[in-house]
Amino acid sequence: MRTLTWGLIAALAAALVVGRATLPPYDDALFFSRFAHNALAHGAFSWNPGEPALHGNTSQLHQLLLLGLHALVPEHGLQAARWLGAALLGAGAWLLARRFGDGPVAFALAGWIALATVVSGMETAMTLGLGAGFLVACWRPTPPSLGVVAAGVALLYLARPDTGLLTVGTLLVAPWPWRERLVRLGLVAVALGLVLAVLQLGYGRALPLSFAVKAGGAVAEPVFLAKSHAAKLRHLGLFVLCTVPLLAWVRPGQRARLLLPAGAFVAFQAGITLDVMGLHGRFFAPCLPWLAVAATAPPKRVLGGTLLVLLGLFASLGPGWGWLPGPSGWAIGQLPTLALWATVLGGGALLLAPAGWRSLAVLATALGAQLVAPGETAGVVSDQAHVRGLTAQTKSWRRVHDLRDCLGNDAHLVHSEVGVPGLVFPEGLITDLGGLMNAAVADGSFVWERFCAAERPAIVYLPHPNYRVLREELETSACLEDYTLVDSSGSSPVYIRTDLAAVCELP
Repeated sequence: MRTLTWGLIAALAAALVVGRATLPPYDDALFFSRFAHNALAHGAFSWNPGEPALHGNTSQLHQLLLLGLHALVPEHGLQAARWLGAALLGAGAWLLARRFGDGPVAFALAGWIALATVVSGMETAMTLGLGAGFLVACWRPTPPSLGVVAAGVALLYLARPDTGLLTVGTLLVAPWPWRERLVRLGLVAVALGLVLAVLQLGYGRALPLSFAVKAGGAVAEPVFLAKSHAAKLRHLGLFVLCTVPLLAWVRPGQRARLLLPAGAFVAFQAGITLDVMGLHGRFFAPCLPWLAVAATAPPKRVLGGTLLVLLGLFASLGPGWGWLPGPSGWAIGQLPTLALWATVLGGGALLLAPAGWRSLAVLATALGAQLVAPGETAGVVSDQAHVRGLTAQTKSWRRVHDLRDCLGNDAHLVHSEVGVPGLVFPEGLITDLGGLMNAAVADGSFVWERFCAAERPAIVYLPHPNYRVLREELETSACLEDYTLVDSSGSSPVYIRTDLAAVCELP
């Protein structure tokens, strides 16, 4: 039965990728494609062609995988990344279920948050698979080899640096003598030190620019910070909805210790990081394997039933009260109310179904949740089709393709939302006003007036309204007087340099 069950979870993940193939990935997923293009075409992991390598992307491992995928399927790298993420998630779930039992693993890794990581196009699905593999290899009565521990921690760090809280925390609470734990912790410190040294040598910066931005140190925008805080609370609420039923399966003992690193990870994300594209709770997702392994005892049915009643109320009232994502807003971030209720029903299946059928019941509700989600259209979609899907879905990149057709794909463009322009202008200079791909912004040394006068970019998009202070600075700058407004209908009005507007007849 277990083999059948985990064949089905892989099939579910694959069906999700095919069935929702036309739903565009997160804008941030396009960053990896631009780095892959520049590495293949210009020989460096740089954001702009001809510039030095830049430590912009958080996940260096995902960046390497995208490089390989773009070399193999240059027009469909984003789609291939989704397939790879689904395969790694399914493999991790299968390994975890074989070792620790399948009911809670099904609920954790076939739930809404885990499967949404596949569609996002980001590194999180891969991180979940690697995290599951790390627990299978390392959480055992006898200590694993030093090489296995060091390799597992280093790989997960390269997948997502914040997983260090999970891996190091696991070693601290592992069921081994303290001497064995300390030896492995010392080796991990050496391994991570080597990884950071290599990154420092390669990029001139050990930590990614996104770390400075997502940790809040480089952001002084009150509107941005307020909206980020509200979004993070909604995504934390979704994470609670999708994980609290597992508490009915936890018993005091060795495996319950894994709640400590998982709790530290959630506290870090909730208390420190900004919600920059944290849709569907993906920032909290990497600890799901830890929660699944901690929840392996027979369930406490009274506790479980009480939790499910409370979660049912939460799923019903949460979207309207701003506690949970809802069915409105940006399509990739929408969450139908039926999908929220499917999570509650999945918790009920986990609690009430016969032991041999629990995971199948959970998978059925997970599949139902996906069937009511937006974007159920089959097809194999190219990277450029995804880009056009994003431009049609939002108002941040009005006229971007018209401008490319007029000025060529090597123009200099300025924006705070740079994933789409990065692929529309693959040979162009894309200046990021948000700081994820701009060291001057991340370090606090960027001055718009000085930059604009020196560089005179061809295209200027005003920053997203969330960047209110910066937007007002651009709108009132003397430099912008040399530009012509070509579209004000979107969330980021777009200007073209006046000398170019005179020769560029836009439709």
